[in-house]
Amino acid sequence: MRDRLARLSRDVSPQDHEPHLHRALELLGLCTLALGQPVFSVVGGAPEFFAARKIPVPAIVAFGVTLIVGLPLLLLVIEAVAERARVGWGKRCHDGARLVLIAVIALGLLNGLDLEVTRATGVGSPGWVLLAVAVGAGWLAVRALRRSPGSRTFVRFLAAAAPAALAVFLLSAPMGSSAAATPAAASRPAPIVMLVLDELPTASLLGADGRIDADRLPNFARLAREGTWYPHTTTVADQTTAAVPAILSGRRGPRRLGSPGLDRWPENLFTLLRRQYRIDAREPITRLCPAATCPDESRSTPEAMSALASETPHLALLGVAPKDLAPRSPLIGGAGERDPGNDVGEFLANVGPGNRPTLDFAHLMLPHRPWGRLPSGRSYPVRDGGGVSESARETLRLTGDRREALAVWRAHLLQVGYADKLLGRVIAKLKRTEMYDRALVVVLSDHGVSFRPGESLRNVSDRTIQNIAPVPLFIKQPGGRGRGTNPVAAQTIDVLPTILDVIGARVPDGVQGVSLLRRVPRVREPHVLNTKAAYVGTTMRTILRERAHSVRVQSDEVIDSPVWAERCRLPESGCRRR
Repeated sequence: MRDRLARLSRDVSPQDHEPHLHRALELLGLCTLALGQPVFSVVGGAPEFFAARKIPVPAIVAFGVTLIVGLPLLLLVIEAVAERARVGWGKRCHDGARLVLIAVIALGLLNGLDLEVTRATGVGSPGWVLLAVAVGAGWLAVRALRRSPGSRTFVRFLAAAAPAALAVFLLSAPMGSSAAATPAAASRPAPIVMLVLDELPTASLLGADGRIDADRLPNFARLAREGTWYPHTTTVADQTTAAVPAILSGRRGPRRLGSPGLDRWPENLFTLLRRQYRIDAREPITRLCPAATCPDESRSTPEAMSALASETPHLALLGVAPKDLAPRSPLIGGAGERDPGNDVGEFLANVGPGNRPTLDFAHLMLPHRPWGRLPSGRSYPVRDGGGVSESARETLRLTGDRREALAVWRAHLLQVGYADKLLGRVIAKLKRTEMYDRALVVVLSDHGVSFRPGESLRNVSDRTIQNIAPVPLFIKQPGGRGRGTNPVAAQTIDVLPTILDVIGARVPDGVQGVSLLRRVPRVREPHVLNTKAAYVGTTMRTILRERAHSVRVQSDEVIDSPVWAERCRLPESGCRRR
């Protein structure tokens, strides 16, 4: 027996006798670098993440704390249970956890290095190669940890990263809201129905003659006839997180993109009208309607935590995995996702007259990509990626291939037809409830999209601003006042003051937009905030010249193309003759 104990003591390495505290510190540091920091980076790079999911502050705090300490605690419990089941199994579980966590850390570093090499040379490594190298690095690191006390001490010091990462996350997350705005009093209250579409440039509505294509898009054309169309409207930002708040607040806001919530935009259409109006707001990206005013747009802390827990593996994958192994952003196809028609149906279910003036607002992710629906709303199969390269899917930047640009342009325009159909459903509901004539109806887009070869689809630059800045704006006043086309240099920050002017409410101080019912400055050139926190400018003359060129290409090479005709021959396509 004594000899057996002696042999066992020789076989056990010094690390096997380390206190549980040492193992806990190792796991805390490694889990922070492998899971916590990558997830925090992904979330931090998407300012709308928590606002879009309607996550309350307690759930944000709980998410951060759980992400940092939850996995280490779980691994410690597993090790303890394994050790009680059989001597030595706890050590093996600990080494296995080390291997996986260090491999994940190495994979994240290799992926970042590979991205820099790819940008510099245009040549990248396959994801499986990076994964194999990361696993090998993890195996070598575990061997070193078993043999070297100094390396184990170093890993324990990595635990200091945990509170640092958590503090940075909590400081950058939307943790509260500013004081609410003073409500506005409307002397001429009228029902308000407002639709904000997404990724819809003005040119996509036009025919070869430069007017709204009434054959292809009858409902947009109808709204232009029965209301006021502002064909020279431009957005003030190329990202939804800044563009929609600017529409609802009448302000450009800070240059640095941040959370599109009440903490940054406390004075907006919802807070101004919350006392006098019954508000139903559908905000898939922003969170500008207070929870007390729009309870349906809020989540309880348990519901929010459950949703975050289900998304955490995907967030971790996005944070460390090579691009060819992680889910990519769909461009064409993927229409099996939620049908925007369902969102419109839910929105219309609550539209109707009431005892109080009503404000019905919906931000519709339409005709936003993925572009994979016909004008009828029916999804269609896309073979071979629809002619779109992998690099375009991953970066949302088109290659120099003109055929690729025409392919995504065509898919976009087909889905614009679906947006027209859904707009028709909204108008029909207002007609049935006898609200249409009495209502103030506002329809616009937050920003456009560019199909210029070799350029970004979404990010504004000197070469894309002419396509991304111009957006449609229709305002139908109560009683049919002000019908026609108004060529003033409108901007999306003018929507709020115009709404307040129509209903007879005072425009708050600090609003940068102007009422389009008043005199609009003649010299008012577009300036659009891009993702680099810089304003890109152009002239309306340049925009109109580029628009004329885009409409010619759109008419001759996109809509009149054989592929367009092929799509429209599909059953129940919903295509209309031009």
